[in-house]
Amino acid sequence: MDEKRLFPRYSSDGVRALTIAEQFCSCTCIPRDILMYNKYLLNQNIIKHKLYIRSVAKKSGPNRPSPDDLCDQILKMDRSIRFVGIANKMGKAITTAYRNRSDHLLTEDESNLSTIESVLRMTTRADLQAKLGKPIYSFTLYEKVKRATILLDNDKYPLLMVSFDIEADHESLIKNKLLPLLKRWIE
Repeated sequence: MDEKRLFPRYSSDGVRALTIAEQFCSCTCIPRDILMYNKYLLNQNIIKHKLYIRSVAKKSGPNRPSPDDLCDQILKMDRSIRFVGIANKMGKAITTAYRNRSDHLLTEDESNLSTIESVLRMTTRADLQAKLGKPIYSFTLYEKVKRATILLDNDKYPLLMVSFDIEADHESLIKNKLLPLLKRWIE
């Protein structure tokens, strides 16, 4: 077997490669410390990737606030805003901000799933763009919270997700405060 395939230093498919290496080790007596070193390198690669993602998220140009700053700005805009998040086109939350720590209605895994679903739904709406026009935002009313997903004209950060308290005047907030702020942020 190819050594690079068994013990890659930097591989986008590192988890699968490690599984192959473990299977190979069990049948050919490769020392366990080599396997542990490979696992260490894989973890270092994952940490470097997470740091890279954070650094990309913070790079946003000289006059434009970073996505983190934008989320904080939106959160401070009105007391009825509970959550703000920006996602990439793959459904990964780039940055999130909560009004306070006790406001979490979803677990971290549920939030990740919700982000993926929001991106998928907005993508399917964009499929009808030729006939209906470009989607601006979508809104969902739940029993405990209101949620809006706003399409951004940005390749790196195409989706903004916002949740509001149930009594909030979401439409006024979105049209009069959020959309004008986002227009300035995108330009």
